[in-house]
Amino acid sequence: MNEFEINEFISLKLEDNSTMIYIKGKQFRQCKHLILNIRTDEITSFDNIDSIDEAVEDINFFQELNQNEENISPETEFWGHCSNLQVWAENNYDTRLLHSNLSFPLLRELVKAGDIKAKKVFREEIAKRIESGYVPVIIYLLNQGYLDFLNNEEKEIIIVSLKQIATNLNVEKHKLSISTIYYHISWFYCMLNDYDQSIEIGKKDLEINPLDMYLWYILGMSYNEIGEYDKALIAFNKCIELRPKDKYNWNNLGWLHSIKKAILIKELS
Repeated sequence: MNEFEINEFISLKLEDNSTMIYIKGKQFRQCKHLILNIRTDEITSFDNIDSIDEAVEDINFFQELNQNEENISPETEFWGHCSNLQVWAENNYDTRLLHSNLSFPLLRELVKAGDIKAKKVFREEIAKRIESGYVPVIIYLLNQGYLDFLNNEEKEIIIVSLKQIATNLNVEKHKLSISTIYYHISWFYCMLNDYDQSIEIGKKDLEINPLDMYLWYILGMSYNEIGEYDKALIAFNKCIELRPKDKYNWNNLGWLHSIKKAILIKELS
């Protein structure tokens, strides 16, 4: 057999010696790696390991994984993937049981396909994995836009956790991760029209990563909204300095000048 059905939404096929995942009959993705040496019911028994993501990050485990993958046939690998996905589905789509770059895209597609169980756990899994404090998964979820699937109340709870996580991280070791977290928090507050908070968090990010053009853009927008046009001008000019060929940076600068001109005309009239 070269085809296996997990449930009414998920099936796998062995095609040209590669394992393919299908969602409601639509091809989703080729499986790249097979985790052979960690049984899903034993994950919590590993010291300081709570997910497949953490296990794979371990250098010794990853080396052993690669060695094992070299010695297995496509058919064995196929049935291994089938087993892993079946256990994942039977455990309410617990994202700790698959690598995050597979489990979350899968959950997202299952929600689109109308899987009621996936709809129930999707947002819970996003929140749970962010609040776990495991940095690589947090950064993955933030950069892939999964925070957007939460409502504002859920986001506000998550933001509290993110602030605490960023504060506790070692700056030298996690500089880019802290910067990424602060950037997303600043953007979140900007979208909520809480510009003072957006600026406060943005300044913390600048202390770590002053060359983040997107953060300067958020600061420019926030300063503009509270009427601090000179500071907004500095921010937009910084965007141009960092990326002079980006036409949107020039458009933002022109837009700000037009606002300042309109205000000046109004004051003089």
